[in-house]
Amino acid sequence: MEKLEIFISPRKTIILLLGSIGFVALGLFFLLNPEQFIGWRIQSEFWIQVIGAASVLFFGFALIIGIKNLFRREPGLVFDSNGIAINMGGGFKGLLEWRQISGFSEVTVQGQHLIMIHLENPEAFIQSQKSSFHRKIMQFSLTNYGSPISLTATGMQTSYPELLDAVEKYFGRYK
Repeated sequence: MEKLEIFISPRKTIILLLGSIGFVALGLFFLLNPEQFIGWRIQSEFWIQVIGAASVLFFGFALIIGIKNLFRREPGLVFDSNGIAINMGGGFKGLLEWRQISGFSEVTVQGQHLIMIHLENPEAFIQSQKSSFHRKIMQFSLTNYGSPISLTATGMQTSYPELLDAVEKYFGRYK
């Protein structure tokens, strides 16, 4: 067990890209034609436009990350004797050394299985991040899920059980 590299799945990325394109288009339609969506749930054109803008921003960001991931040739995750190298796009990128990690837990959020990486000193880790945006996201995750960093098999060339097995094996061996 020297090194395990897990790459981003082009097939899963294309599916995510298509979904993002659909939500960006729907968001634009909400922004440009809010009057068509006034109904029993939402009575205000303003709130329909807010929903449209949020959809365009969130899924537009996901679209950009998806396009970058589609052409990425390096692995998204690398497990080795040093730790876990994370390079999946979006949040934290870099090496989490085994000495920084205190353990793991599993969480399911809206049907999405996540492996929460518990750190020895999560507050210091969050403060060491350069981006204030990433610090805020990590603080939210720490407050709500007990850890600032999580792993998921979504978009990867692996399944959730295989990812969990890799985390447990490497942590058990190198911690």
